[in-house]
Amino acid sequence: MFAVVLLHAAIPFAAHPLPGLTWPTRHPEPSAQIDVLMWSALLLVMPLFFWLSGYGAAQALARDGTHGFLQSRWRRIGRPGLLFAALLLPIELHLWVGGWVMDGLVTLRKLQSFKLGIYDTGLWGPSNLWYLQNLILYCGLLASWQAIITGGTPRLWTDAPRRILLSSWTDRLNKLQCWLARDWTSPRSSLLLILAGGSLLALRPAILLGFEHFWWPEPVKFVWLGLFFAAGATTQRVVRRDPGAISARASQWSLAAGAGALAASAPLLIAYLKHSSAVLQHPRLTANPDPTQLGWTHRFLLAGLIAAGVVLTTRGLAETALGDRRSASSTLQRWSRASYWIYLIHHPIAAACHLALSRTDWPAEIQFVIAASATLSLSWASYCSFVEHTFIGAFLDGHPRRVSATRAASIVKHAA
Repeated sequence: MFAVVLLHAAIPFAAHPLPGLTWPTRHPEPSAQIDVLMWSALLLVMPLFFWLSGYGAAQALARDGTHGFLQSRWRRIGRPGLLFAALLLPIELHLWVGGWVMDGLVTLRKLQSFKLGIYDTGLWGPSNLWYLQNLILYCGLLASWQAIITGGTPRLWTDAPRRILLSSWTDRLNKLQCWLARDWTSPRSSLLLILAGGSLLALRPAILLGFEHFWWPEPVKFVWLGLFFAAGATTQRVVRRDPGAISARASQWSLAAGAGALAASAPLLIAYLKHSSAVLQHPRLTANPDPTQLGWTHRFLLAGLIAAGVVLTTRGLAETALGDRRSASSTLQRWSRASYWIYLIHHPIAAACHLALSRTDWPAEIQFVIAASATLSLSWASYCSFVEHTFIGAFLDGHPRRVSATRAASIVKHAA
């Protein structure tokens, strides 16, 4: 979550911004140094998020069963996602258009009508809440898969021939899952992920090297991130069966190889971002480069190197964490509990900080440090004051935890 905050804090200060992503403001003299941080976080953070989400989802499914799992995911992901979309998306819309008004790109009247012409492109969608949108769908698919391979038979399938047909498919899917679990710690599993991911990136580079803002999940991106969710779920099944299956040495090799592949992809990535097909649609938005206008060698080499770097680094990071047997400190546990709230609230805070700093003439690096520090500090302070011991925290935890009147009064006093 810390990497996500740094990523969003860095966006207006990067010399090579993410194609397809609009932002309220942009620094007139961006920093190439911030590029390295922003693009490193951007390439790795969402695959790692979904890998860990898949691991946690498989763990919860094994513990709660299919019905309990779906109920808990709705309380933990579905309800908060809908509520915070209703609360935060209008605020973000006004921040974005307000930034364009401050910079003289649109008139003040647009804050009432929102008829923005070319500025509509890339503006409408679930913002950073797309992660929850994808996650709830992945959890539903994981629960359905579990129901099928355990022999869950729909009531409509009551006659014997259909039961036999479904049973044969269940056996085949069980064999597939057993094969994946058996070979998951071998290099073949990483190669399989790299080939699948590289093919998707070659087909549509914008799923990772750009941003496409829709109200619904983009199909190719949904499959790309689904690979990491499935990888995390498979890792959890392997660890549950054999806690010593994760090798620290193999994780270190994955990290080193992944970092090398990402470093080798840097020149190709810069050439991709500077390609002439990336048209400037308006001062806050550059279109994603058209992959069909790239040379085949460039296209597939870039996709292969980035897929290898992302898969190996993500796997190395995740498995290094799983291999760490130390208990988390109380401070780390508290930050971990706060991370969901920080994820939900930090996006508009970062944008507001950028708008406030845009009125200064400070260098991009100074503004970035201030924006990142202020965003993290304000998100953490709001969690401690209004969320940690209140009904909001209980709501985000996914269970109705009651707060006594005395405790509620002390929380209000502390917040004041």
